[in-house]
Amino acid sequence: MARSRAAVRTRRCWIDPQDFRQTRLAARLTVDQAAALLFVSSRTVRYWEAGRARIPYAAFKLLKVLRGHGLPGEAWAGWTVTQEALWSPAGHRFLPGELEWLSLVFRQAQAFRVVYRKLRRLQRHGASEGHLSPSPTDRREAPPLPRRAGGEEAEAQAEAGGVALRSR
Repeated sequence: MARSRAAVRTRRCWIDPQDFRQTRLAARLTVDQAAALLFVSSRTVRYWEAGRARIPYAAFKLLKVLRGHGLPGEAWAGWTVTQEALWSPAGHRFLPGELEWLSLVFRQAQAFRVVYRKLRRLQRHGASEGHLSPSPTDRREAPPLPRRAGGEEAEAQAEAGGVALRSR
């Protein structure tokens, strides 16, 4: 059944002009700064605050977010935005430059989980069949690291073809 146009309309929320003005002042924004931030004219902001025009809820909510109120939605509970940073509920600060790389970090973590699961699956199934048991060459010990030598010991080691590290 098709919905009528009236049923599709969203509910309008009335914003009190004084609440909008107080929120703007609490965010330490002038009328001109608020207008630039909201991509409207200064006259529009003055009309909103005078009650001569309806204030869009999005404009009011954006000012509240900039004031330090939480972000909208349950998924963002406890998160806040202040000046140039996003703050987590645990108190961690995220700057814009750090957030640019966040998607890469998530993709790397996802790739690691996939590879780790495959490795665990191979170890579980392959080790029981003997496929992943170490070969004799894997069991060899690595050659010992050269000892720190100085003076005569270093010369003797160099003559024998070893590597000598000079001590300071």
